[in-house]
Amino acid sequence: MSLCPLLAHAEIYKAVDADGHVTYSSTPIKGGKKITLEPLPTMVPPARAHSAASPEGFPRVDGATQKGRDDTRRKILQDELSTEEQLLEEARRNLKEGEDTPEVYGARTARLIATW
Repeated sequence: MSLCPLLAHAEIYKAVDADGHVTYSSTPIKGGKKITLEPLPTMVPPARAHSAASPEGFPRVDGATQKGRDDTRRKILQDELSTEEQLLEEARRNLKEGEDTPEVYGARTARLIATW
C-alpha cells in the first residue's frame, strides 16, 4: 500500500472574479473559498501471477495433447503456405507470358473493354 496520496494532500481554494474567471490556488485567495474534495476511490492492484501459470479452474491438457494440437496447426499453416506459393508461381508465369506476348493480351483487353 502506498502513502503517497496522503502526502500529496493539500488545501485548495477557489475564487470567481466579477467576469466569471475561476482561479484555483493552494494558498488562500482574497474572496476565495476553501474546497473540500473527497478522496478518489483507489484499489490495490491484484497480485500478479507468474506469466506461465493458468488461472485456477482453467482446463489443462497434457503435453502430448498440446503437441498434437500444435502439429495440426502447423500442418494447416504449411498447407496454406504451399497453396499461396503455387498461386504466386502461377501469377509469375502469367505475368511473364503477358510480358513476352503483349500483343495477345493487348487485343484481349481491348475486346473486353469494348464489350463492357
